[in-house]
Amino acid sequence: MKPDEAEEYTQALGQVVAGGWRQISLGQRLGVPQALKLSVDQWVKQRLGGYVKYSVEERQQAVQTLADEGHSERSIKRVLGVSRPTIRKDLKRGKKLTSDKASTPSKARGNGQNLTIDNPLDVIAGIAVSDEARAAADREAGRQEMQRQRAKVRDERVAPPLPAGTYRLIYADPPWRYEHVKTESRAVENQYPTMDLADICAMEVPAAKDAVLFLWATSPKLTEALQVLAAWGFEYRTCAVWDKEQIGMGYYFRQQHELLLVGARGNAPVPEASTRLPSVFRSKRSEHSEKPTFVYGYLESMYPAFTDADRAELFSRDRRPGWTSWSNEPAEAV
Repeated sequence: MKPDEAEEYTQALGQVVAGGWRQISLGQRLGVPQALKLSVDQWVKQRLGGYVKYSVEERQQAVQTLADEGHSERSIKRVLGVSRPTIRKDLKRGKKLTSDKASTPSKARGNGQNLTIDNPLDVIAGIAVSDEARAAADREAGRQEMQRQRAKVRDERVAPPLPAGTYRLIYADPPWRYEHVKTESRAVENQYPTMDLADICAMEVPAAKDAVLFLWATSPKLTEALQVLAAWGFEYRTCAVWDKEQIGMGYYFRQQHELLLVGARGNAPVPEASTRLPSVFRSKRSEHSEKPTFVYGYLESMYPAFTDADRAELFSRDRRPGWTSWSNEPAEAV
C-alpha cells in the first residue's frame, strides 16, 4: 500500500469509528501502519484516538472471532490492545489458536504487498453503508410493527351507536387519517385513533331535514372535508378560520390555522345579523386536536332559538352541557 492511500484510509476510518477492532484488523492486513511507518499500536493510539473500550463479553467475542479467522495471539494483541494472558483466558472455551507462524497475516491472510484495494475509501464506505442499512431495516421493522398494532386497535374497536333522534345543529371534528408522515413519532395516531375517509362519509349522521353543519378541517384535508360534507347531505356555504397563534408543521406553509366549514340542508336558518361573528378568531392552541371551547358559545349565540334537543356534537372529547355528545372511542365515550 502506498503512503497516500494509507493516509486516506486512516482519515476515513477515524471519521467512521475510531479504534473499531474489525477495521483495525483490516487496516493491519492492508499494511496501513507499515505504510505510515508506524506500529499497529502507534497507529491506533496516535491516529485513531486509541482502542475502543469493550465490555468483557464484547472483548471475548472479538477475541474468538479473530482467532476463528486465523489471527495469532500476537496479531489479536495488536488489534485489540489487550495482553496475551487476557487473550488466552478469553479462549479457554476450547478454541485452539493457530501458531504464530501458521497464521502470520503476511503469509496466510495477506499484507500490504499481497492484499490490494483500488480505493481505501471503498472499504470504509462499505462499512458505513452496512451500518446504515441495518439501522434502516430496524426502523422499517419498528414502523411496520407500529402500523400492525394500530390496525389491530382499529379492528378491535367498536364505536358506540350514533345518537338517536335528529338534530338541527351538528358540530363535528372528524379524526382525519394522514397517510404520509415524515416520522412515526409525529403520526396523528400517536395521539388518537383515526378513521378512513370512506368510513367517515358512510356515517348516518343524525341530522334533521332542515339543519346546519359546522365541520372542522385542516388545510391538507379540505378536499376530503368537502366530500364528507356532501356525503352527509349538506351543501357548502362558507367557512371561518381559527388562528392558533403558533406555527406547526407543513410541507408548503407551516400551518397556523384551521378551518371551520359551514354546510346547510333543507331550509336551515341563518343567524340574525346581530349574532353574526367575525370569520377569523384567535386562540392559542393547546392539546393535540383540541378546539377552543368558546366555539360552543359562538354556535349557541348564533342560534339562540335552538334547545338542548337541537344540538349534537360528533367525535367529542368532553361532555358539553346543552349538547348531545358522541365519540368514536369506546373507552372515552362521552
